Amino acid sequence: MSYITRAINVVVSCLSAERFYSAMNLAYKKLHNQYYMLHYPFYQNEEDDFFQSQKNLTNHCLSKISPIKGKTVLDIGCGNGIQGLHISRDHQPGKYIGIDISPGNIKIAQEILKKNASENMIFHMDNAQEMANISDNSIDVVINIESALHYPDKIKFLKEVNRVLKPGGEFMIADVLTKRKPNGTDQNGKKRWGIFHHWTLEQYYQSFPFADLKLITTDDISQSILKGFTNYRRWFRGTKVNGILKRWASDLLIFLNAKIYAYMYARNRSYYIFAGIKPLPDRLL
Repeated sequence: MSYITRAINVVVSCLSAERFYSAMNLAYKKLHNQYYMLHYPFYQNEEDDFFQSQKNLTNHCLSKISPIKGKTVLDIGCGNGIQGLHISRDHQPGKYIGIDISPGNIKIAQEILKKNASENMIFHMDNAQEMANISDNSIDVVINIESALHYPDKIKFLKEVNRVLKPGGEFMIADVLTKRKPNGTDQNGKKRWGIFHHWTLEQYYQSFPFADLKLITTDDISQSILKGFTNYRRWFRGTKVNGILKRWASDLLIFLNAKIYAYMYARNRSYYIFAGIKPLPDRLL
């Protein structure tokens, strides 16, 4: 492991996932007076700003499944609600349910929902590995964008996806994978630092059948994510940030995020989208 990667992991290990995303939410709000989605940018056009690049990722992920218009959609790891608002407005599900384990994220999501009244949207706290508030066979579509990298037991998560989906229902999981040894260990078998629990591509391939989920599509979008980070100089172009110190802090945050993630992707990360279905019972085939 390089010194740069080790330094990144040591810094991140000092934060819980809750603190990490609370810090990101606070930084966005303080520096730009608005919240953004809590996932990576996806490059499509040179002129896309940060928010458009984030919407690009959500839209590309949803393109891997059937149109969700009119369907009951469960967004697992919904974050602060900005993504859910975009999905509700642009993709028009019949009902959108967003769950997240972070009370800070859900608080922001509910505040956003009050300002953007929508009868078909619900946000509440829940654990992706248990989903106590979601009934069996009640969901048409499960989406999970850039959240599973934090789950220590992804087998339980996949089994829960199976449980809540209706027979024939679709799932889409977008996750950051590792090219190193699986299960959070380095090449010497020692546990890595940090709040992340990355799987390898092979672990996902092996686990979908185990959870009785049928994988239909796999898409490696690593290069589009990497290019999204290398386009960071255009992210907030034209955005007004009041005060020299705030502008300096904003520029520094953008620069560090872009460089760190670009470095990690070049070295040992990949980004995949998995899409598939919960098979119909034999008696219904």
